[in-house]
Amino acid sequence: MKWGRHTGRPGSLSPTDRGAVIGLLDKGVSVSEIARRFDTSRQPIMRIRASSTASAGTEKANG
Repeated sequence: MKWGRHTGRPGSLSPTDRGAVIGLLDKGVSVSEIARRFDTSRQPIMRIRASSTASAGTEKANG
């Protein structure tokens, strides 16, 4: 096993798409609508939303 190497299934959205998803979520677009626009299921969108709110929470706590 190599240390520091990501294993598992690749993400369904590119880093650029993830940024776009966060922007749409900030504008209030629904998870279902975003999933349709990016031709994916709702679950990756909800994971992105959860990770972005979790990181925003740590930034506020540290700031």
